[in-house]
Amino acid sequence: MKKHDRKNEDDRKAVKDITPKEENASSVDPDMPADPDAPSAPDESEITSPEETGYAPEDLSSAEISEVSEEALSADIVPSDDPDFEVAEADDMLSSSKDDKWIDAEPVPMELGAHEIHSMISDDDPDAPAFTEISTRPSDAKPNKSSKKMNIKPLMFLIVMAIVAVLVLIWSVISLGNLNERMTSPITVGNHDVSNAEFSFMYHYVLLENGVDIFKPDTEKMLQQPGENGFATYREYFLDVTAKEIQATYMLYDDATAHGFSITQDHKDRAQAYVDWLKTKADAIHVDLDTYIKGTFGPYVNKSLILSVLSKVYFTEDYSAHQKLDELKATPEQAEKAYQDARNSYDLVSYRVLRITFEQREESYVKTANLHAEQIIEKIAGDQSKFESTAAQYFSGEAQQRLLVPDSTLHKRVRYSEINESEWRSWLFDTSRASGDTVIFKDDYGFPIIFCFVERVRQDEPLRNVRFFYINLENPETETPGIPASEILPLSQTIFDSITDEASMITLETTYADQLMDGSMRAVQQTSLFPGNNTEEIDDWIFDPQRKSGDKILLEGDTQILILFYVEASPNPEWYDRVNSFIRMDNYQAFVSEKIANYSYTFHEDGLKYIKDIPS
Repeated sequence: MKKHDRKNEDDRKAVKDITPKEENASSVDPDMPADPDAPSAPDESEITSPEETGYAPEDLSSAEISEVSEEALSADIVPSDDPDFEVAEADDMLSSSKDDKWIDAEPVPMELGAHEIHSMISDDDPDAPAFTEISTRPSDAKPNKSSKKMNIKPLMFLIVMAIVAVLVLIWSVISLGNLNERMTSPITVGNHDVSNAEFSFMYHYVLLENGVDIFKPDTEKMLQQPGENGFATYREYFLDVTAKEIQATYMLYDDATAHGFSITQDHKDRAQAYVDWLKTKADAIHVDLDTYIKGTFGPYVNKSLILSVLSKVYFTEDYSAHQKLDELKATPEQAEKAYQDARNSYDLVSYRVLRITFEQREESYVKTANLHAEQIIEKIAGDQSKFESTAAQYFSGEAQQRLLVPDSTLHKRVRYSEINESEWRSWLFDTSRASGDTVIFKDDYGFPIIFCFVERVRQDEPLRNVRFFYINLENPETETPGIPASEILPLSQTIFDSITDEASMITLETTYADQLMDGSMRAVQQTSLFPGNNTEEIDDWIFDPQRKSGDKILLEGDTQILILFYVEASPNPEWYDRVNSFIRMDNYQAFVSEKIANYSYTFHEDGLKYIKDIPS
């Protein structure tokens, strides 16, 4: 490295001024006759001790000293190849002089290193600039940095690199399989070229999720049969389902991250639970996990890819079901307008109903029954609360006792879809209907059926979100799949105890995937439960006012054991959630329509041919 300052420039001038003289002094031809006026060489008696001269007799030959001196003198005018080399000023001070005493000695083969030794010359001497000297002592020798550099010829370097590249290629082919197969993408989604490994995993994941057992002998044949939705084969159908899954995942992932959401530890834990389940499958057939994964999902699929892909899948599923739908929810104005446009879909009616009949079917009995019906209507005079007590007057015995029980004829909070007779439904859901209104309908024999309207209300009870896990009892006689009677209760209790939160409830679907597939167990989530959806026992537990998120219960039945996990109650009235579900789905479809053009997918046959239905 050269230092560009004035002092160095002056030093260089000084060196140049004295260089010619020193060059003459150091380049004497040994064949020329000696100058009689030149100083004679000293004899041995004049040689001082090594301590006085500072040099040992065997240090350097005169020829080597001359060579070193020439190098030092020319250092200022010959650029060095070493970027760290500093030009030494006034190296001419090493030239031969009458004060130096040398003897001829055998050369010692060694490499000398230049290093700085400060000369003891007065700073006041104008003819003595700062300089460096060359030490010839073996003990002072240092390795030269430039001497460490490998002097590899370009051709040799290229040959070595080519050999390394070939070895890497061979290793890749051996360890990772056919490069063309591995690197050719079977599908492009938007600007994403989906790898063979990712698509192969998702394809077989979709097959398993849709109940296709890829290990059955006839599975490959089944996939070649005509498929659904007009697809030539089921293979083509499931390939398209896979493409749409990947398309939705990419689209939602980009949207979610753009809105500041990211994959959580819960999503990673769920992906790990899936891998743990695969590990149990591998252990069952005494193979390692990596071998099982490749044999199930494809030769280039590994644990790391599964964890990455599934974490993203679970994340986007949650995002689309919660944050995205919340973003696209109906405004209060939109909700009210939608409600008013279809009130029958979002209202409930309560009414009382009584059928008056006789065992005899003669006309006289029919007339008597209709007369009693008209009298009951007349007596209640529009007060629906008097219906049972008034009607009881026209009956006797057990029938009368039933009517004397308050609200024994009441049908409370009935939905439009729950009334089968269109004539009854139209009358009850007439928007002009008022409390106490009555009407008589006739059955097939002409006997009267009295309807007394009570009220019409919106669906205001919040919907419930509950997870159900059924464990079926095995029945060998009917060949019903299930758990043997001796095992079902202990197993159910073990499952029940393992449930600590909703995530652990979801994990059951992975842990017991085989039992779910063969019908021994069944997992269901009902996100829109309202009273009347289930048996009275289940409804009473679900709609208990004290119920809270995280509650669970185990119910024993004759043919199965049921585990219920209470997730939550909606914060909104039912009618709003139902209105909102339509509006936000419309909004969601609009969102998809807007984004889908950027995520269109295209299959590549040259890559798709490597996606095997049954990995080998």
